[in-house]
Amino acid sequence: MLGSLDGSAPRELIAGSTNARFVSPGYILFGRGSDLFAWQFDERKLQLVGSPQPVPVGKTDFLALRAYFGFSVTSSGTLVYAPADYRSRRSELRLVGRDGRLLKIVGDADRQYYPRLSPDGKRIVSVAGGEFLGRSNLWITEVEDARRTQLSQAEEVFISPVWTPDSQAVIVGCSRTGRELCVKSLNDGTDFRVVYSTRAYAAPLSISADGRTLLFEENFVGTDVDLQTLDLSTPGKEAIRVVVKDPGPQSGVTSPDGRWLVFTSSFGSTRGLYVQPMSGSSRRWTVWNRSAYNPRWTKGGRELVFATEEGKVMSARVVNDSPFTTAEPEVLFELPERPEDALPIFEDVTADGERILLNV
Repeated sequence: MLGSLDGSAPRELIAGSTNARFVSPGYILFGRGSDLFAWQFDERKLQLVGSPQPVPVGKTDFLALRAYFGFSVTSSGTLVYAPADYRSRRSELRLVGRDGRLLKIVGDADRQYYPRLSPDGKRIVSVAGGEFLGRSNLWITEVEDARRTQLSQAEEVFISPVWTPDSQAVIVGCSRTGRELCVKSLNDGTDFRVVYSTRAYAAPLSISADGRTLLFEENFVGTDVDLQTLDLSTPGKEAIRVVVKDPGPQSGVTSPDGRWLVFTSSFGSTRGLYVQPMSGSSRRWTVWNRSAYNPRWTKGGRELVFATEEGKVMSARVVNDSPFTTAEPEVLFELPERPEDALPIFEDVTADGERILLNV
């Protein structure tokens, strides 16, 4: 769309495009499918000139679910882009100790995302075989012998599975559009059952210890992100927002006692780690004032473990809950790679905090 700051109505400029960027001396770069195009633009007449020309960089990363095309360009015309296979790398699941020493490799390498340990520590659920935020399958891997079981019958968009407290079912973002939350039992042979539908991208984050409350992320394309809770014991009940229109929470987890929510967010110029009451109170406390990934509660809610942008796994001991206070975070070990949103490397930790799951 092309709009004016004088308030006049905008008009469509390029149909079927994403992530349009103006580049001097007079071009608009945009994505269409997995291809990048440049179209000459007359700034004086505010009109396109000629026809779009492909930029010879090959296929480029495109997140259809979020209508996001993986490129950016500087004011001087330098182009940065992610190739189409950026999110399709193969990785392996590793269990390590608190010092980072390898304890076990669980299964073979695969294209796998969102791995989470079951509460009893015996299984790992993951989205595997496809691409990040693309069509894949849902798998269960036994920690002891790496035996794998496919939960899904066909490829769909599966997002961020989480376990129920009894380790007998998972809740996952599902469907071909990623706009439903579904529960899948491991034992009764029933198909995925929809528990919540939305017009937005939806991703489960955690389930309360009593199994009643689901925390999930909801994100309409081009808008801020809400963290919401859903009462699983009352079908049809409206979701409740606990973090509203945040500049960008990426992950969040409810504490074992259900009182606290820890989440990453971008209240400032960089993403930090915060804790606030699950009651929805606007009061919040900073645990880490720089970028963080995948915070996890351990030791009955008395410890937070997370990864930093620099690739360090950190431990923050909870020393008080009135008001909420943590000790200065301490480094446990360094990751073999620096984390990123599509592959945070640090994924999960057992309830006792002694074994840490990496995806690398």
